[in-house]
Amino acid sequence: MTGIDRQRRRGRVLCVAVLVAAMGVLAPVQAQSPKAGQAWTEGSPRQAMVVMDFAVYFDGQPKASPVATLRALHARLPAAPQWVDKVPTSAPSKPTMLVQLVTDLPRQLPIPSPQHIAYFGRGLDAQQAAALQASKQALLVVFFHPGTEAMARYRPAMALLAETAAQTGGTLWDGNTREAFSLPAWRESRLQAWEGAVPLVRAHTVIHAYKADRGVRAITLGMNKFGMPDVVVDAFAWSDQRAMGNLLQLSAQRLVEGQAIGPGGRWRLDVNEVRHAGMRAEARQSLIAEGSGRTELRLVGGRRDEGDPDNALAELSFDGHPGADHAARQHSALARMYGSGEKEVRLVRHDAALKAASERARAQLPALREAFRKGLAPGEFIQLKAPFATDDGGTEWMWVEVLAWEGDRVRGLLKNEPRQVARLQAGQEVTISQKDVFDYWRLDARGQASGNETGKLIDAAQRAR
Repeated sequence: MTGIDRQRRRGRVLCVAVLVAAMGVLAPVQAQSPKAGQAWTEGSPRQAMVVMDFAVYFDGQPKASPVATLRALHARLPAAPQWVDKVPTSAPSKPTMLVQLVTDLPRQLPIPSPQHIAYFGRGLDAQQAAALQASKQALLVVFFHPGTEAMARYRPAMALLAETAAQTGGTLWDGNTREAFSLPAWRESRLQAWEGAVPLVRAHTVIHAYKADRGVRAITLGMNKFGMPDVVVDAFAWSDQRAMGNLLQLSAQRLVEGQAIGPGGRWRLDVNEVRHAGMRAEARQSLIAEGSGRTELRLVGGRRDEGDPDNALAELSFDGHPGADHAARQHSALARMYGSGEKEVRLVRHDAALKAASERARAQLPALREAFRKGLAPGEFIQLKAPFATDDGGTEWMWVEVLAWEGDRVRGLLKNEPRQVARLQAGQEVTISQKDVFDYWRLDARGQASGNETGKLIDAAQRAR
């Protein structure tokens, strides 16, 4: 899962799919996506038509004629798609391949920006990235075929593009996932990431995660290549991005493997049912204490946001899980699937060293509040340790991930499962006071942590016993 800022994901680099949609070709595809919030129909969500776009960029004179090279390779394909050089005005009735050599860059076809390549360049060194920026022409290739032929046609198409790039010396672009590739990286992800006829779906797709209106939103890109909807999860916390990413990848894998949707959009996930052995083993390894590896969700029509792929959307709904609000229900589902990792309650005496560490942490709170106000980087979050009154009149200290911080008032998500506060649940939205905060923990976008000095002292004291 790649954490990006919202503005960057909106910049679609290759707008071919938008052009095709304007010509009415994607109408049959989008018609199969239910309205936002409505359950997907029971059975397969396979789309009627696959439209997938690619390009090969050239910074100078290609080693060989791109069109002639592709045509010669195309002629050797078994059951080769029909070759056309103009955008169809309606959905083709048989497998078709649109081929155009674009020479007016970037007016007719945008070039991926250096900032985009920094996030989504695969296997490109500095020289190759610079060459991409200097592109003078590009070979545009768009495939159209029935959704029922998606699996049979995808892999040969990827091999066709790889060989075209090898013979012409170009840089490969996948407009569906918005990634640029060196030839070795393309071969590794698009041609080698298979077990027999079963693809490792995460190698053929990407996940964009970004701060949206109601929290973090994550969405797959590239599922259209398999004739399947892209998968969305909305309104979660950055600290859950790994678990949510795993859930998205598992859902995408099972969709491509042919798992059907149950009545009312029922979507049952079980890591032991994954057909791809490598993916299945990794999914099992992601489980921690008490994680069952199973959960049941619902697939509903996804709410669209600017920058989404031109594909049907299937959003993961957690409504069937217990919880006082959306975040709490998400936590319930993730805890059931992967385990919570909660430790036993520890009774701690607040000695002088612990109090001093807390005061040092509290002194950092104004700076943390200002950093939050200015905006954290994608993937970065701050948690605060705050007191909650227990049912027997005591105090239980728990972590709260900050969602909003105005003056002394902090609104956030409870990150611990309460042991002695029956009215609360992990994942639930709560409000705390800055003046009551005991410690902080900050994780930046690079995975570097700061704070939690009191926790380190408590752990050391526990080990010394």
